[in-house]
Amino acid sequence: ARNFFEDKNYSKATEMLERIISELLKSTRFADSNYYLAESYYQLSEFNKAELAYKRFIDNFPEDKRAIIAIFHLGRSFC
Repeated sequence: ARNFFEDKNYSKATEMLERIISELLKSTRFADSNYYLAESYYQLSEFNKAELAYKRFIDNFPEDKRAIIAIFHLGRSFC
């Protein structure tokens, strides 16, 4: 999923990340999956889905170093 994200294939990334997230517990991979899912939706301009994914990431991982980026992109999703 991360390779698809890095290749800017956000549609495939969201497909894989949705599946991965449903299978993982709260772990490093779960945090990564949530973050990249939100970022993928953001890059696809699917801002409603990005908003939900960013909120889930921020709520579940407020201490993660990427939380500040998620908050920033969450705000930009409303523009």
